[in-house]
Amino acid sequence: MYKYLYAALAVTAFSVWLVVRTKATGEKLSHSMTIPCWLGETIGLCYISGFVAAKCPDARFVLLAECTAMILALIGFACGGKLINYKRQQML
Repeated sequence: MYKYLYAALAVTAFSVWLVVRTKATGEKLSHSMTIPCWLGETIGLCYISGFVAAKCPDARFVLLAECTAMILALIGFACGGKLINYKRQQML
């Protein structure tokens, strides 16, 4: 049962690590890499929040956890591509 939770943690962490590593080297991120990374992060976050919510006795926590994960995923998917390719000089 916990092996799927560990897999979801690994998928989420790997997706974030891949984008951060690529951005740290100064390379421009392509859509063919960022969209699967955001998708992997979304899947991982939803599974983790669902797992945690299923372990909680309060049913309201299920809704809160799933809504939070989906809002974070939607913000990341909608704004992530625009924000991640900014350089420090563009931000100033």
